[in-house]
Order: sequence, then C-alpha cells, then structure tokens
Amino acid sequence: MKLCSSYLNVVSSTGYVDKGEITPDEEIIIDRAPLPPDLLPVFGFRCGVTEVDARSNCKKECTHHVQWLVPNFGEECWGIQLNYCNTFEEGTHPVCTDLDSANTDSRCGYDEVNAREHCGPKCSSDSDCGEQQFCYPTMLNLCDCFEDMGNGEIDPIFDEAEDSIKPYFLGELVAAERPVATEGGGVEGIPRNSSYKLVTAGWFFVSVLAAIAMFKVHLRDEEVVPPVAFQMM
Repeated sequence: MKLCSSYLNVVSSTGYVDKGEITPDEEIIIDRAPLPPDLLPVFGFRCGVTEVDARSNCKKECTHHVQWLVPNFGEECWGIQLNYCNTFEEGTHPVCTDLDSANTDSRCGYDEVNAREHCGPKCSSDSDCGEQQFCYPTMLNLCDCFEDMGNGEIDPIFDEAEDSIKPYFLGELVAAERPVATEGGGVEGIPRNSSYKLVTAGWFFVSVLAAIAMFKVHLRDEEVVPPVAFQMM
C-alpha cells in the first residue's frame, strides 16, 4: 500500500479523494493522441494538499487517502485529472510550494494536457505556437510558479519530458500498436501497405460470400436442380 508519507502519525484515513467522472473532452484527448499506450496521458492517484498540488507537481503516487501530522501535514491521496506525469522520471519533477500562483492562462501544446503539464509558452492565438501545436485555455496549473523558480526560464526537464511525445505528434514516429482512425478513413499507426492488404483481403472475402449468395438465388429463381455434388455439400 502506497501512502503519502513514511511517517506513522495518522490523523485520519477515510478513502480516496476522487476526481469524478471522465469528461467527453478527456476522452477525446486520449482517443486522438497518436501515442503508444505507455505515453498516453493518464489519471491515477498522487499525494498533495490539493488536486493541483498533486497533479501539477507530479507528487508521489499513492493508493490510500491519509492525512499526516509531519512532515506532509494536510496531504491526501487525490484522484488527479488527466496528466503527463508518466513522461517524467518518478521523483524528478520540480515542486512548487506557492499553490496560490496556480492559474488557467492559455498555453501552446499538442493537446491541452501537454500545454499545461509540460508548461508550453503562453499564447493568445494558434499563430503564437509551433508546428502541430495550438493555443489552449488550460486547466488550473503551476507553470507560472515553475517559471518563477527558474528566474523566468522553465526547467529543461519539462522539455525533456515533452520530447518523449513530440515525435509522435509531428509524425516522425508512429505508434504502430495503437491505430487511430482519421477523418479521411485511413488508419494512423499501421503501414499503408499493411492497411491496403487487410482491406483488399476483406473485400475479396465479402465478394466471394456475395457471389455464393447470388448463385443460390439464381438457382431458386430458375428452379434449377443443382448437380448431385452440390446437393451433398
């Protein structure tokens, strides 16, 4: 059982602080992300004073809701919103203690989660953003605090974490094990020749079945008695 502290001064233990139902927007982000399963944005449970503290600081993972006297007084195990904490090595994420600095300023990203969790540049329109990125109004996050901690510069660890997903969004890498349907009807993640072979084989099988059905209808309409060999099949 993962707790929010190694200390045993327990104040209360009442279960999870859950995030609630998955929203349609969150489902869309997950479904449209051209990423392999291990890099998809995740939910999960993490320690923190608030959900923003637990998520935006990518704090320690947990499996039980516990409040402690010391050293993490008031921390609980939160069911956190969609995030990319899985792109950071556990325990390496910078920690902001100024939780009052959290805001929802628009930022650039490949999706809204990337914009706030990897702290993309602030923006007012899509034209302010890089290739394949858009300007997203974000969920509450601590990016301003992280910039202040670096004297106006974001810690390079955020760029390093983003680099793990960037090639997939730019099309430089393909998540072959996670095909995603596109508006044009194609499938991302499967080589085009493989898709073509699968589709061709499928249509050939359907055509054979259709031909057999039409032959049977023809025999019935013409009241033709099929050869003995066909009757025995």
